Amino acid sequence: MIGVQETIEIVLIIIQIIILVGLFKIYYTNYRKVKIGFAIGLLLFTTILIMGNIFALVTLFTSKSFLPIVENSIELAGVAVLYYMARKY
Repeated sequence: MIGVQETIEIVLIIIQIIILVGLFKIYYTNYRKVKIGFAIGLLLFTTILIMGNIFALVTLFTSKSFLPIVENSIELAGVAVLYYMARKY
């Protein structure tokens, strides 16, 4: 049985995934128009965050024991990509 807290977490994660997929579409359209490296960085950043959210969603239905470490690692990778792209461009 899924409790109220888990249900709220699931809804929030799904909303985040929907927003991130929307951002990915916008960034992809922009990349196709202008072909700049910064857009590739944004695509990669968005993809990493989507993967992190999918992982968090899957983990809610399995085991929570290793969620914080892996989730934080995925977020760190995403932020590192964003930082690198912001410094480069």
